[in-house]
Amino acid sequence: MEFAQDPNNLNLIILVAAGVAIGLIFFRVAQNILKTVLIIGVVGLAVYFWQGGSVDELGQESIGLFFKESSYGAMLEVNCPEKKADKSRCDCVVNPVFEDLGKKYSDAQLDELDDNWEDFRREIGVSMKENKKEIRKCLQEHGGKYIDKLKDFFGSIGEKE
Repeated sequence: MEFAQDPNNLNLIILVAAGVAIGLIFFRVAQNILKTVLIIGVVGLAVYFWQGGSVDELGQESIGLFFKESSYGAMLEVNCPEKKADKSRCDCVVNPVFEDLGKKYSDAQLDELDDNWEDFRREIGVSMKENKKEIRKCLQEHGGKYIDKLKDFFGSIGEKE
């Protein structure tokens, strides 16, 4: 019984017990918070898909954020301003998409696309998918922060086709 009578050992036992109790409480609270966040996420996705949303539209949203809401004519000016131009963004993504759309469509068709941002964004996505290999290769060579931003659209940049 000498072990329990020693004040140093008693303090150590109380400290360990308190640590275990705090750990249990923390993990229970964290577990409940994680469950709540996951339930909200699942319900949010269910509502999104129930309202007619699609996985393609989620990718299209990232295109909209990347390209900003610009027209074909203003695409280079808005996304690659001379003073602040990011080489990887302009050379690897914006310029190839701009050139591809210019080859595919006539001026009249581009004017129609300019009138409807949703259709234009969809065509940007098609162009990016068609030029996926070249864009990936260029981004790998130039690096830049846009590799991470486009992972949602392309998947992992380092993947092989």
